[in-house]
Amino acid sequence: MVQFVLRRLAQGALVLAGVLTVVFFLTRLSGEPLALFVPVGASSADVERIRHELGFDRPLLVQLANFWRDALRGDLGTSVRFSEPALGLVLERLPATLHLTAVAMGIVVLIGIPFGILAAVKRNTAVDSLVMALAMVGQSMPTFWLGVILILVFGVALGWLPVFGYTSPAALVLPGVTLGAYSIGIVARTVRSSMLEVIRQDFVRTARAKGLGDVRVFGKHALRNALIPTVTILGLQVGALLGGAIVTEFVFSFPGMARLATQAVLNRDYPVVQAFVFVTSIGVLLVNLIVDVVYAAIDPRITLG
Repeated sequence: MVQFVLRRLAQGALVLAGVLTVVFFLTRLSGEPLALFVPVGASSADVERIRHELGFDRPLLVQLANFWRDALRGDLGTSVRFSEPALGLVLERLPATLHLTAVAMGIVVLIGIPFGILAAVKRNTAVDSLVMALAMVGQSMPTFWLGVILILVFGVALGWLPVFGYTSPAALVLPGVTLGAYSIGIVARTVRSSMLEVIRQDFVRTARAKGLGDVRVFGKHALRNALIPTVTILGLQVGALLGGAIVTEFVFSFPGMARLATQAVLNRDYPVVQAFVFVTSIGVLLVNLIVDVVYAAIDPRITLG
């Protein structure tokens, strides 16, 4: 286990280095953020002076070398807009995004997995059709549209829940549902397909022949064997939710790091974008590592070699 984790961490470091290098070049393609610093009517001499102070007059490879020199010391640069360390700005917003992601994943697990099991147990019935129809609706609804509808119904009309900012745990409910709606459909359909494949196998028929009830057959024997693809999907969804909450955070004015990253992209604030990608990439790599370890816990036949 220790060797496996160390090997995966080494691989993750290489992946992280490649991602940051690609992002470095991609952000530079959008142009320089000089408009944030150069006053209207500034002379060309002033423009060149500011470009030199920001380091944009140096060759791109020199800028890359300087970036990696500072990054290896834990410095991902200073925000062009806020004049603060970029990594610190992102880490300040990280807890809010983690809370939102946790709520969304909790909703996905509590709704998606039971619905998928129900659809498999009641396959080819009206219940199965209804669950799959709801899953398709969840995957088809635009995130911004669903968020606006939830705000109008539960925030404006009923006044049950807060709809802007992050002032209390209740403020996580509506953005959590909005963020998790798409993933609920994916998980429900995956669980259903996995369960249908498993319940046709011989060991399930043997369990039934022994007189075991449906709860034990489906809950203990079938579900555990159907969890491998489900865990894979859940791991992918955690990464997607962690970095893909941009629309949700904008609709609900949620103070998360995805919203900060979007504002940084619009302002060409390179260091903040790079810090956001750095933190998100680490999160995705850690989730993938946890998923691999969970595989072995679910199915002893799987080794970590």
